[in-house]
Amino acid sequence: MQVMETNILAKKPRLTHIASEGILIVELPRSAHEVPLSELRGAFAPIIEQMPYDNTLIHPSVEMNLSLKSSSGDFNATPDLSIHLARLSRRRLKPEFVCIGECVFSQDQDTLLLKLQLEVDAHSEVVMVVMIVLTEARPYHSPEEDSTAWHIFRRHSECPSFEEFLDMVEIMDEDSTWLGPVKVAGHTWCLISNVNYHVWVKVGEKKININMVSSGTVAAHGTLFPEIDMDTVDVVIHQGLLKIRDAMIQFNKRLDPQADTSLLEVTDVLWDFNWSRCQARIVNAAKCTAHEHFEDWYSGCFRGTKHSIEDVDTSGNFDTSAATSQSSDSSQTSLSPKAPPLTRARSRVMNRDGSPIFLSLG
Repeated sequence: MQVMETNILAKKPRLTHIASEGILIVELPRSAHEVPLSELRGAFAPIIEQMPYDNTLIHPSVEMNLSLKSSSGDFNATPDLSIHLARLSRRRLKPEFVCIGECVFSQDQDTLLLKLQLEVDAHSEVVMVVMIVLTEARPYHSPEEDSTAWHIFRRHSECPSFEEFLDMVEIMDEDSTWLGPVKVAGHTWCLISNVNYHVWVKVGEKKININMVSSGTVAAHGTLFPEIDMDTVDVVIHQGLLKIRDAMIQFNKRLDPQADTSLLEVTDVLWDFNWSRCQARIVNAAKCTAHEHFEDWYSGCFRGTKHSIEDVDTSGNFDTSAATSQSSDSSQTSLSPKAPPLTRARSRVMNRDGSPIFLSLG
């Protein structure tokens, strides 16, 4: 078991449990993780809502953080984004997931791919999968004790606000598409080098396989940063939205075989997404993420009683009510040792069978 600690738990964790592999994934997403997903949700929701479906029978919904699980119960997950269809009548019909979206930032991509495929395996009715990958130039680490940043901010009686923090950025370009390093007091708090999108759309009856190219799947890859190259992604997302429309028709027919779905059947989908706006929002989210990193580090170092790492109880006696400390590179939380906040980060790894528990920032 891996235990990571933090002073601040700003958002509800997202959990993925893979019982067969002995894996628990805990995601505590940052702004850079959330913004690309919220932009997609904002585009998908009105498209789905404006389709001429029978709103007395079905309820399509675009959700962030809606849990799903396999029929066997050995897999539970919370996709970052999902589109699902639910019934409004009394007839019993299991809700269907038709689209799943995930974003990776400061997280292991292989683990995300495993999670995505298991989500599709648990709900083979999924017709479109979107994966967004934000790559850091190098993994984030908080400043070391006795560093320039440590000496500068130990003199601050309060944590600088977001605006005050931005005023201290050493390199800043007002160009909204500039995703350079957010550097303050000689320390880089966030540096995203690439933003890539991957989309898979189901063809025929075979479920989507994201690990290989097959006749049952159409796939596309596009880049949002450093350059916008999303034409192929636009084409495949449009195909995916048409597949979602078809899934709505089939869902409606299962509820009412006599339902008139002719208008929905001839409805086209207009997909005209503003990728430039999305890029600009990610640039701003990188600044927000930098300040979130800074806040967590500042709170761990300069609030409350400070202790050296040697003062920590390493006996393994854990207590859920104890104070927490700052992780060096992420905002993870778990059981905490009986000790006040630390000036430096600590992680403790205990494995029973050697299988890892992944904790990631997302």
